[in-house]
Amino acid sequence: MLYNRYNLLGNNRDENANTSNNQRVLSLKPIMNQQQQSLTTNSSSITTSGIVGKSLTSTTINRKALGEITNSSRMSITNLTDSKPTMFKKSTSQKEVLLSTTNKTNNESYNNNHNNNNSTSMNSSNNNSNVKVNVIPSSPIMASPGIDKKDTNDPQSCVPYVKDIIAHYKSIELKYLPEQNYLNYHKFIRNDDRRNMINLLIQIHHRGRFQNESLYLTVNIMDRFLSVHKDVSVGKLCLVAIASLFIATKYEDLRYLSAKDALKVCGDKYTKDELLRMERLILQSLDFNLTIASIHAFLRRYLKCGQCDSYQINIAMYLAEISLLELSMLKYTPSEVACACVYLSKLFFKADKWSTVLQYYSGKTQEEIMPCVKELYSILKTYSTPTIPGSKSDEHNYVYVKYDRESRLGVSGLCAKAVLPKKQ
Repeated sequence: MLYNRYNLLGNNRDENANTSNNQRVLSLKPIMNQQQQSLTTNSSSITTSGIVGKSLTSTTINRKALGEITNSSRMSITNLTDSKPTMFKKSTSQKEVLLSTTNKTNNESYNNNHNNNNSTSMNSSNNNSNVKVNVIPSSPIMASPGIDKKDTNDPQSCVPYVKDIIAHYKSIELKYLPEQNYLNYHKFIRNDDRRNMINLLIQIHHRGRFQNESLYLTVNIMDRFLSVHKDVSVGKLCLVAIASLFIATKYEDLRYLSAKDALKVCGDKYTKDELLRMERLILQSLDFNLTIASIHAFLRRYLKCGQCDSYQINIAMYLAEISLLELSMLKYTPSEVACACVYLSKLFFKADKWSTVLQYYSGKTQEEIMPCVKELYSILKTYSTPTIPGSKSDEHNYVYVKYDRESRLGVSGLCAKAVLPKKQ
Protein backbone atom coordinates (compact mmCIF):
# COMPACT_ATOMS: atom_id res chain seq x y z
CA MET A 1 0.00 0.00 0.00
CA LEU A 2 2.89 2.35 0.79
CA TYR A 3 4.47 1.50 -2.55
CA ASN A 4 1.27 2.50 -4.38
CA ARG A 5 1.22 5.81 -2.50
CA TYR A 6 4.77 6.53 -3.68
CA ASN A 7 3.82 5.68 -7.25
CA LEU A 8 0.83 7.95 -7.03
CA LEU A 9 3.03 10.75 -5.73
CA GLY A 10 5.44 10.18 -8.58
CA ASN A 11 2.72 10.26 -11.21
CA ASN A 12 1.27 13.45 -9.78
CA ARG A 13 4.69 15.04 -9.97
CA ASP A 14 4.98 14.03 -13.61
CA GLU A 15 1.59 15.45 -14.38
CA ASN A 16 2.39 18.72 -12.61
CA ALA A 17 5.92 18.99 -14.05
CA ASN A 18 4.71 21.30 -16.84
CA THR A 19 2.78 23.73 -14.62
CA SER A 20 3.53 27.40 -14.78
CA ASN A 21 5.91 29.24 -12.49
CA ASN A 22 3.12 31.13 -10.77
CA GLN A 23 1.44 27.89 -9.77
CA ARG A 24 4.70 26.64 -8.27
CA VAL A 25 5.06 29.80 -6.18
CA LEU A 26 1.46 29.56 -4.97
CA SER A 27 1.93 25.91 -4.01
CA LEU A 28 4.93 26.85 -1.88
CA LYS A 29 3.14 29.63 0.01
CA PRO A 30 1.55 27.45 2.73
CA ILE A 31 4.89 25.84 3.47
CA MET A 32 6.62 29.20 3.70
CA ASN A 33 3.97 30.53 6.06
CA GLN A 34 4.38 27.56 8.38
CA GLN A 35 8.15 27.99 8.54
CA GLN A 36 7.73 31.78 8.99
CA GLN A 37 9.80 32.56 5.92
CA SER A 38 9.41 35.14 3.23
CA LEU A 39 8.51 34.44 -0.38
CA THR A 40 9.33 36.90 -3.14
CA THR A 41 8.55 36.76 -6.83
CA ASN A 42 12.15 37.06 -8.03
CA SER A 43 14.03 35.02 -5.42
CA SER A 44 13.24 33.25 -2.17
CA SER A 45 15.14 31.25 0.43
CA ILE A 46 13.97 28.27 2.55
CA THR A 47 15.39 27.94 6.09
CA THR A 48 14.46 24.89 8.18
CA SER A 49 16.10 24.07 11.57
CA GLY A 50 19.36 25.86 10.77
CA ILE A 51 19.75 24.54 7.19
CA VAL A 52 19.86 27.29 4.59
CA GLY A 53 18.92 26.17 1.08
CA LYS A 54 19.58 27.78 -2.24
CA SER A 55 17.34 30.62 -3.27
CA LEU A 56 14.34 29.67 -5.35
CA THR A 57 14.06 31.77 -8.47
CA SER A 58 11.35 31.85 -11.05
CA THR A 59 13.17 29.21 -13.13
CA THR A 60 11.55 25.78 -13.35
CA ILE A 61 13.08 22.98 -11.23
CA ASN A 62 13.23 19.73 -13.19
CA ARG A 63 13.18 16.76 -10.83
CA LYS A 64 12.44 13.11 -11.43
CA ALA A 65 9.32 11.63 -9.97
CA LEU A 66 9.77 9.50 -6.88
CA GLY A 67 8.58 6.44 -8.73
CA GLU A 68 11.18 6.97 -11.49
CA ILE A 69 14.29 7.02 -9.35
CA THR A 70 16.75 4.49 -10.74
CA ASN A 71 19.92 2.94 -9.36
CA SER A 72 22.04 5.23 -11.50
CA SER A 73 20.45 8.31 -9.94
CA ARG A 74 21.02 7.11 -6.36
CA MET A 75 24.11 8.31 -4.55
CA SER A 76 26.33 5.88 -2.68
CA ILE A 77 26.94 6.16 1.03
CA THR A 78 30.51 7.26 0.49
CA ASN A 79 29.38 10.03 -1.81
CA LEU A 80 26.87 11.22 0.71
CA THR A 81 29.53 11.42 3.41
CA ASP A 82 32.33 12.86 1.25
CA SER A 83 30.51 15.34 -0.93
CA LYS A 84 27.11 16.75 -0.04
CA PRO A 85 24.66 18.22 -2.55
CA THR A 86 24.61 21.98 -2.81
CA MET A 87 21.06 22.25 -1.52
CA PHE A 88 22.16 20.88 1.89
CA LYS A 89 25.27 23.07 2.35
CA LYS A 90 25.18 25.29 5.40
CA SER A 91 25.98 28.96 5.22
CA THR A 92 28.46 29.85 7.91
CA SER A 93 27.58 32.72 10.19
CA GLN A 94 29.51 34.50 12.94
CA LYS A 95 27.70 32.47 15.58
CA GLU A 96 28.63 29.19 13.88
CA VAL A 97 32.26 30.24 13.54
CA LEU A 98 32.41 31.08 17.23
CA LEU A 99 30.92 27.71 18.13
CA SER A 100 33.33 25.83 15.89
CA THR A 101 36.36 27.56 17.47
CA THR A 102 35.17 26.74 20.98
CA ASN A 103 34.55 23.12 20.02
CA LYS A 104 38.07 22.88 18.57
CA THR A 105 39.62 24.15 21.78
CA ASN A 106 37.53 21.76 23.87
CA ASN A 107 38.51 18.82 21.67
CA GLU A 108 42.19 19.74 21.86
CA SER A 109 42.08 19.93 25.65
CA TYR A 110 40.24 16.58 25.82
CA ASN A 111 42.80 14.90 23.56
CA ASN A 112 45.68 16.25 25.66
CA ASN A 113 44.14 14.95 28.87
CA HIS A 114 43.39 11.60 27.24
CA ASN A 115 46.98 11.23 26.03
CA ASN A 116 48.31 12.06 29.50
CA ASN A 117 46.05 9.44 31.06
CA ASN A 118 47.23 6.85 28.55
CA SER A 119 50.87 7.60 29.28
CA THR A 120 50.35 7.28 33.02
CA SER A 121 48.47 3.99 32.58
CA MET A 122 51.26 2.62 30.40
CA ASN A 123 53.82 3.55 33.01
CA SER A 124 51.81 1.88 35.74
CA SER A 125 51.44 -1.26 33.61
CA ASN A 126 55.19 -1.36 33.08
CA ASN A 127 55.77 -1.06 36.81
CA ASN A 128 53.29 -3.88 37.48
CA SER A 129 54.64 -6.16 34.77
CA ASN A 130 55.98 -8.57 37.39
CA VAL A 131 52.53 -9.17 38.87
CA LYS A 132 51.19 -12.65 38.03
CA VAL A 133 47.61 -12.93 36.84
CA ASN A 134 45.81 -16.23 37.37
CA VAL A 135 43.89 -17.10 34.21
CA ILE A 136 41.07 -19.58 34.79
CA PRO A 137 41.03 -22.11 31.95
CA SER A 138 37.71 -22.67 30.25
CA SER A 139 35.99 -25.89 31.22
CA PRO A 140 35.69 -28.41 28.40
CA ILE A 141 32.05 -28.97 29.25
CA MET A 142 31.15 -25.42 28.27
CA ALA A 143 32.23 -25.94 24.66
CA SER A 144 29.65 -27.67 22.49
CA PRO A 145 30.91 -31.10 21.40
CA GLY A 146 28.98 -30.76 18.14
CA ILE A 147 27.42 -34.21 18.27
CA ASP A 148 24.85 -33.26 15.60
CA LYS A 149 27.20 -31.93 12.93
CA LYS A 150 27.23 -35.15 10.92
CA ASP A 151 23.41 -35.14 10.74
CA THR A 152 23.03 -31.59 9.51
CA ASN A 153 21.67 -32.69 6.13
CA ASP A 154 19.36 -35.35 7.61
CA PRO A 155 15.84 -33.90 7.91
CA GLN A 156 14.78 -36.68 10.29
CA SER A 157 17.34 -35.57 12.87
CA CYS A 158 15.89 -32.02 13.12
CA VAL A 159 19.34 -30.65 13.93
CA PRO A 160 18.30 -26.95 13.96
CA TYR A 161 15.56 -27.68 16.49
CA VAL A 162 16.78 -30.66 18.52
CA LYS A 163 18.15 -28.59 21.42
CA ASP A 164 14.95 -26.57 21.64
CA ILE A 165 12.87 -29.76 21.57
CA ILE A 166 14.82 -31.35 24.43
CA ALA A 167 14.68 -28.08 26.39
CA HIS A 168 10.90 -28.04 25.94
CA TYR A 169 10.65 -31.65 27.10
CA LYS A 170 12.61 -30.79 30.23
CA SER A 171 10.30 -27.89 30.95
CA ILE A 172 7.15 -30.07 30.83
CA GLU A 173 8.41 -33.38 32.20
CA LEU A 174 7.11 -32.59 35.70
CA LYS A 175 3.81 -31.24 34.42
CA TYR A 176 2.35 -34.55 33.20
CA LEU A 177 3.67 -36.98 35.80
CA PRO A 178 1.28 -39.07 37.93
CA GLU A 179 1.34 -39.04 41.70
CA GLN A 180 4.24 -41.00 43.15
CA ASN A 181 2.26 -43.04 45.68
CA TYR A 182 -1.25 -42.91 44.27
CA LEU A 183 -1.84 -46.61 44.97
CA ASN A 184 -1.71 -45.89 48.70
CA TYR A 185 -5.13 -44.24 48.37
CA HIS A 186 -6.74 -46.96 46.24
CA LYS A 187 -9.16 -49.35 47.88
CA PHE A 188 -8.81 -52.29 45.52
CA ILE A 189 -5.71 -51.98 43.31
CA ARG A 190 -2.25 -52.86 44.64
CA ASN A 191 1.28 -52.63 43.24
CA ASP A 192 1.21 -56.26 42.05
CA ASP A 193 -1.97 -55.61 40.06
CA ARG A 194 -0.37 -52.63 38.35
CA ARG A 195 2.82 -54.58 37.61
CA ASN A 196 0.96 -57.53 36.09
CA MET A 197 -1.16 -55.22 33.96
CA ILE A 198 1.87 -53.35 32.59
CA ASN A 199 3.53 -56.70 31.91
CA LEU A 200 0.48 -57.68 29.84
CA LEU A 201 0.53 -54.32 28.03
CA ILE A 202 4.17 -54.89 27.05
CA GLN A 203 3.21 -58.24 25.50
CA ILE A 204 0.28 -56.74 23.54
CA HIS A 205 2.41 -53.79 22.46
CA HIS A 206 5.19 -56.09 21.22
CA ARG A 207 2.83 -58.36 19.29
CA GLY A 208 1.09 -55.38 17.71
CA ARG A 209 4.48 -53.97 16.61
CA PHE A 210 3.57 -50.48 17.74
CA GLN A 211 5.98 -47.61 18.22
CA ASN A 212 8.12 -47.57 21.36
CA GLU A 213 6.76 -44.17 22.30
CA SER A 214 3.20 -45.52 22.48
CA LEU A 215 4.16 -47.95 25.28
CA TYR A 216 5.43 -45.17 27.56
CA LEU A 217 2.44 -43.02 26.72
CA THR A 218 0.09 -45.92 27.58
CA VAL A 219 1.60 -46.37 31.04
CA ASN A 220 1.56 -42.61 31.62
CA ILE A 221 -2.12 -42.33 30.65
CA MET A 222 -3.09 -45.24 32.91
CA ASP A 223 -1.14 -43.91 35.91
CA ARG A 224 -2.49 -40.38 35.53
CA PHE A 225 -6.04 -41.65 35.26
CA LEU A 226 -5.66 -43.84 38.32
CA SER A 227 -4.17 -40.89 40.21
CA VAL A 228 -7.44 -39.02 39.70
CA HIS A 229 -9.93 -41.89 40.01
CA LYS A 230 -9.11 -43.78 43.18
CA ASP A 231 -12.23 -45.95 43.16
CA VAL A 232 -11.41 -48.14 40.16
CA SER A 233 -11.91 -51.83 40.86
CA VAL A 234 -9.59 -54.63 39.83
CA GLY A 235 -12.16 -55.85 37.31
CA LYS A 236 -12.13 -52.47 35.53
CA LEU A 237 -8.35 -52.14 35.60
CA CYS A 238 -8.00 -54.18 32.41
CA LEU A 239 -10.50 -51.90 30.66
CA VAL A 240 -8.54 -48.82 31.77
CA ALA A 241 -5.28 -50.34 30.54
CA ILE A 242 -6.64 -51.38 27.13
CA ALA A 243 -8.38 -48.02 26.66
CA SER A 244 -5.06 -46.29 27.46
CA LEU A 245 -3.29 -48.38 24.81
CA PHE A 246 -6.18 -47.68 22.45
CA ILE A 247 -5.64 -43.92 22.89
CA ALA A 248 -1.83 -44.04 22.78
CA THR A 249 -1.61 -46.02 19.54
CA LYS A 250 -4.06 -43.67 17.85
CA TYR A 251 -1.89 -40.77 18.99
CA GLU A 252 1.53 -42.21 18.10
CA ASP A 253 1.06 -44.91 15.43
CA LEU A 254 -0.14 -44.84 11.87
CA ARG A 255 -1.61 -48.34 12.30
CA TYR A 256 -3.32 -48.14 15.67
CA LEU A 257 -5.06 -50.74 17.81
CA SER A 258 -8.61 -51.28 16.57
CA ALA A 259 -11.57 -51.55 18.90
CA LYS A 260 -12.20 -55.14 17.76
CA ASP A 261 -8.65 -56.23 18.62
CA ALA A 262 -8.74 -54.35 21.91
CA LEU A 263 -11.87 -56.18 23.00
CA LYS A 264 -10.44 -59.49 21.84
CA VAL A 265 -7.38 -58.98 24.02
CA CYS A 266 -9.64 -58.58 27.05
CA GLY A 267 -11.36 -61.87 26.28
CA ASP A 268 -14.55 -60.09 25.17
CA LYS A 269 -15.31 -59.14 28.79
CA TYR A 270 -16.36 -55.66 27.72
CA THR A 271 -18.45 -54.23 24.94
CA LYS A 272 -17.46 -51.68 22.35
CA ASP A 273 -19.69 -49.09 24.00
CA GLU A 274 -17.89 -49.58 27.32
CA LEU A 275 -14.51 -49.18 25.60
CA LEU A 276 -15.54 -45.94 23.90
CA ARG A 277 -17.08 -44.55 27.08
CA MET A 278 -13.88 -45.32 28.98
CA GLU A 279 -11.88 -43.61 26.24
CA ARG A 280 -13.97 -40.46 26.60
CA LEU A 281 -13.69 -40.54 30.39
CA ILE A 282 -9.90 -40.87 30.26
CA LEU A 283 -9.50 -38.01 27.79
CA GLN A 284 -11.76 -35.76 29.84
CA SER A 285 -9.87 -36.62 33.03
CA LEU A 286 -6.53 -35.78 31.40
CA ASP A 287 -7.96 -32.67 29.74
CA PHE A 288 -6.74 -34.10 26.39
CA ASN A 289 -3.09 -33.51 27.36
CA LEU A 290 -1.28 -36.36 25.61
CA THR A 291 1.99 -34.75 24.57
CA ILE A 292 4.33 -35.85 27.34
CA ALA A 293 8.08 -35.96 27.92
CA SER A 294 8.58 -39.70 28.20
CA ILE A 295 11.66 -41.73 29.06
CA HIS A 296 11.99 -42.78 25.44
CA ALA A 297 12.23 -39.19 24.19
CA PHE A 298 15.24 -38.47 26.40
CA LEU A 299 16.73 -41.93 25.92
CA ARG A 300 17.03 -41.57 22.16
CA ARG A 301 18.85 -38.27 22.59
CA TYR A 302 21.26 -39.44 25.28
CA LEU A 303 22.11 -42.67 23.46
CA LYS A 304 23.18 -40.59 20.49
CA CYS A 305 25.17 -38.19 22.65
CA GLY A 306 26.87 -41.11 24.41
CA GLN A 307 27.77 -42.68 21.04
CA CYS A 308 26.51 -46.04 22.23
CA ASP A 309 26.82 -49.21 20.16
CA SER A 310 24.02 -51.67 19.39
CA TYR A 311 24.51 -53.68 22.60
CA GLN A 312 24.41 -50.59 24.78
CA ILE A 313 21.33 -49.29 22.97
CA ASN A 314 19.40 -52.52 23.52
CA ILE A 315 20.46 -52.74 27.17
CA ALA A 316 19.36 -49.16 27.81
CA MET A 317 15.97 -49.79 26.18
CA TYR A 318 15.60 -52.99 28.21
CA LEU A 319 16.29 -51.11 31.43
CA ALA A 320 13.85 -48.37 30.47
CA GLU A 321 11.00 -50.86 30.00
CA ILE A 322 11.85 -52.66 33.25
CA SER A 323 11.55 -49.33 35.08
CA LEU A 324 7.87 -49.18 34.06
CA LEU A 325 7.05 -52.20 36.21
CA GLU A 326 7.84 -50.59 39.55
CA LEU A 327 5.80 -47.75 41.01
CA SER A 328 8.81 -46.53 43.01
CA MET A 329 10.44 -45.20 39.82
CA LEU A 330 7.77 -42.52 39.54
CA LYS A 331 9.66 -40.37 42.02
CA TYR A 332 12.34 -39.78 39.37
CA THR A 333 11.86 -37.62 36.32
CA PRO A 334 11.92 -39.26 32.87
CA SER A 335 15.22 -37.56 32.06
CA GLU A 336 16.83 -38.98 35.21
CA VAL A 337 15.64 -42.49 34.37
CA ALA A 338 17.00 -42.12 30.83
CA CYS A 339 20.38 -41.02 32.22
CA ALA A 340 20.45 -44.00 34.58
CA CYS A 341 19.71 -46.39 31.70
CA VAL A 342 22.59 -45.00 29.66
CA TYR A 343 24.90 -45.10 32.68
CA LEU A 344 24.19 -48.77 33.41
CA SER A 345 24.42 -49.77 29.74
CA LYS A 346 27.96 -48.41 29.67
CA LEU A 347 28.78 -49.91 33.06
CA PHE A 348 28.34 -53.47 31.77
CA PHE A 349 31.01 -52.90 29.12
CA LYS A 350 33.37 -50.96 31.40
CA ALA A 351 33.15 -47.92 29.16
CA ASP A 352 33.25 -44.27 30.13
CA LYS A 353 30.06 -44.36 32.19
CA TRP A 354 29.29 -40.63 32.33
CA SER A 355 31.46 -38.54 30.03
CA THR A 356 31.62 -34.77 29.81
CA VAL A 357 29.65 -34.99 26.56
CA LEU A 358 26.73 -36.68 28.30
CA GLN A 359 26.97 -34.23 31.15
CA TYR A 360 26.87 -31.34 28.69
CA TYR A 361 23.78 -32.51 26.81
CA SER A 362 21.85 -33.91 29.78
CA GLY A 363 22.72 -31.13 32.22
CA LYS A 364 23.15 -33.71 35.00
CA THR A 365 26.27 -34.77 36.85
CA GLN A 366 27.10 -38.32 37.87
CA GLU A 367 26.33 -37.55 41.51
CA GLU A 368 22.84 -36.32 40.60
CA ILE A 369 21.83 -39.53 38.82
CA MET A 370 23.41 -42.04 41.21
CA PRO A 371 20.27 -42.51 43.41
CA CYS A 372 18.26 -43.42 40.34
CA VAL A 373 21.07 -45.67 39.06
CA LYS A 374 21.18 -47.64 42.31
CA GLU A 375 17.43 -48.19 42.43
CA LEU A 376 17.28 -49.17 38.77
CA TYR A 377 20.10 -51.65 39.32
CA SER A 378 18.18 -53.29 42.18
CA ILE A 379 15.07 -53.52 39.97
CA LEU A 380 17.18 -55.14 37.26
CA LYS A 381 18.34 -57.80 39.70
CA THR A 382 14.73 -58.47 40.69
CA TYR A 383 13.38 -58.89 37.16
CA SER A 384 16.32 -60.68 35.52
CA THR A 385 14.34 -63.91 35.35
CA PRO A 386 11.97 -65.31 32.68
CA THR A 387 9.08 -65.22 35.16
CA ILE A 388 7.68 -62.46 37.32
CA PRO A 389 9.03 -62.92 40.86
CA GLY A 390 6.35 -63.53 43.45
CA SER A 391 3.59 -64.26 40.93
CA LYS A 392 1.21 -67.07 41.88
CA SER A 393 1.00 -68.69 38.44
CA ASP A 394 4.63 -68.15 37.36
CA GLU A 395 3.61 -65.48 34.89
CA HIS A 396 6.07 -64.81 32.12
CA ASN A 397 8.23 -61.74 32.36
CA TYR A 398 7.56 -60.39 28.88
CA VAL A 399 10.24 -57.72 29.11
CA TYR A 400 12.86 -60.39 29.73
CA VAL A 401 11.43 -62.65 26.99
CA LYS A 402 11.24 -59.75 24.54
CA TYR A 403 14.90 -58.76 24.93
CA ASP A 404 16.18 -62.32 25.06
CA ARG A 405 15.60 -62.72 21.33
CA GLU A 406 18.30 -62.58 18.69
CA SER A 407 16.77 -59.43 17.22
CA ARG A 408 17.53 -57.76 20.57
CA LEU A 409 20.98 -59.41 20.80
CA GLY A 410 19.85 -61.38 23.86
CA VAL A 411 20.74 -58.49 26.17
CA SER A 412 18.36 -59.60 28.94
CA GLY A 413 20.29 -62.85 29.34
CA LEU A 414 23.60 -60.96 29.31
CA CYS A 415 22.37 -58.63 32.04
CA ALA A 416 21.14 -61.57 34.11
CA LYS A 417 24.59 -63.16 33.98
CA ALA A 418 26.17 -59.89 35.05
CA VAL A 419 23.92 -59.04 37.99
CA LEU A 420 22.83 -62.40 39.38
CA PRO A 421 25.22 -64.51 41.51
CA LYS A 422 26.75 -67.47 39.73
CA LYS A 423 25.27 -70.83 40.59
CA GLN A 424 27.80 -73.27 41.99
